[in-house]
Amino acid sequence: MPQRRRIAATVVTLAIAAYPAAALAQQGAGDEQYQDPFAGQSAPKKKKSSSGPSPWAVIGAALATGYVLAKVLDWRGHAHPRL
Repeated sequence: MPQRRRIAATVVTLAIAAYPAAALAQQGAGDEQYQDPFAGQSAPKKKKSSSGPSPWAVIGAALATGYVLAKVLDWRGHAHPRL
């Protein structure tokens, strides 16, 4: 019985290994019928968006807010210690 399983596993492995080769052989089929709808068009130039704050300013504000919040919570903890 183990011999049959080994043979079956080998056959399945070979079938799976051969499948991509058959799929790649047909890769170019029908390419001559394709027309690129965007051929001849130039890509639009990207404009630099200046809306919104700088990412560094947002990161700095988040760090400062976190620092102040930690100090306030620590101060409140000293004001009302748990028993």
